[in-house]
Amino acid sequence: PISQAPICGSLTCNKEKTTKRVYVQSDSADTVDQDQIQIDTDRVNILLKGDTTSISLDEIGYIQFNAANLIGNRKLTIQLILETHSGISVSSTAFTESGGGQYTSTFVLEPGESRGLRIGITANKPGQHTVVGHAIYYFGDESDETEIQSGQVEIVATS
Repeated sequence: PISQAPICGSLTCNKEKTTKRVYVQSDSADTVDQDQIQIDTDRVNILLKGDTTSISLDEIGYIQFNAANLIGNRKLTIQLILETHSGISVSSTAFTESGGGQYTSTFVLEPGESRGLRIGITANKPGQHTVVGHAIYYFGDESDETEIQSGQVEIVATS
């Protein structure tokens, strides 16, 4: 079943470029597990959220990414980009390219297909760390109608 949860944050549409950006962040820093990207439309379902976000330095935290191309659409091309900063790194995933704190993976989903990733995150130092995620996608060959959804997940690491 598709969740119809509201999208938190602000929405800006640039109609000239047909690019939509949604920035999603929880209202309270105490509820780090609610930071996410969540898009539920009649064409696509995308979710990037923290799964295990409070960890010690010897543990692995997890971020979950899921994308579904609903039945009746053209093929969906979607790219996930994760940005990490000093003190945190991606430890396990299926990313095809990485370097300098940026990890990318691109998928093509046929109508009715879905894809999920469980992304391992490790902390090198204690504190609150931000992982920024971008989901860039388009349908068919319409790459000039790309939509970009961005959000962040907070990882809290203790020693």
